[in-house]
Amino acid sequence: MPFPAALLRPTALARGAEAVGDGEGTAGAAADVLCLASPDWLKHRLTVTGPSAELAAFQDAAAGPGVIPWCQSVADLAEFWFNRLVAVPVQERTISVAGAHRLAGRLRDAVEAKWASTFDERRTRVSPLDLHALVPVPLAMLERGPDDPVPLAWLWENWGTTWPLKHVTARGGPEAGRGGCGRLEFRFHAADWSPWAALRTIRVSWPALRFKLRPDYASPRAASEAPQQRVKRALSASPDPVRP
Repeated sequence: MPFPAALLRPTALARGAEAVGDGEGTAGAAADVLCLASPDWLKHRLTVTGPSAELAAFQDAAAGPGVIPWCQSVADLAEFWFNRLVAVPVQERTISVAGAHRLAGRLRDAVEAKWASTFDERRTRVSPLDLHALVPVPLAMLERGPDDPVPLAWLWENWGTTWPLKHVTARGGPEAGRGGCGRLEFRFHAADWSPWAALRTIRVSWPALRFKLRPDYASPRAASEAPQQRVKRALSASPDPVRP
């Protein structure tokens, strides 16, 4: 049966032209798609203000599980792990073929159980700022899987990052303050880049609200570099794609 593989992410880096965007992360159609197996997680703060009713509606719409529901079969995952386990030369292998089959099956079952708990009805709104809830990834992209360059390019163009947001917290609320307006503040980590592309779409969808995004490049190296330089550095240091 179809199985979302959001808990797994093979190494993937889709390379395009050499151009790298500027301004609010405008990458352009031919820009490199930055998607690292071990991302550089950047701190951000997003402030949303506006009429209480609109802010309450946005708060409700923005909440979700905080994952990308990639579609992949459980059997595919077990086969992937088995092939990796037995790819080691026989003289160096510390597990038998039968043992590799058993271990691959256990890993598959563990991922399936973890996914089921993630999408348990009580936890489907665990993230207060879910990009997939606000700018949904089309089903045609989800069906291609997380290591396909086509959906990764879609994420880069429409989100500005190829991973879901992590460590999302929210403060404030739609309660009216001065002028009948409320205020929400989200703090989160985004992979490798700021989600400017998603924010542009969100601003269009919620014209009554005001959005202010502040990236925090806290590391000394990141703070000394312009965003374009940071992307080029990450690209140059990234390994070539590894496909199972």
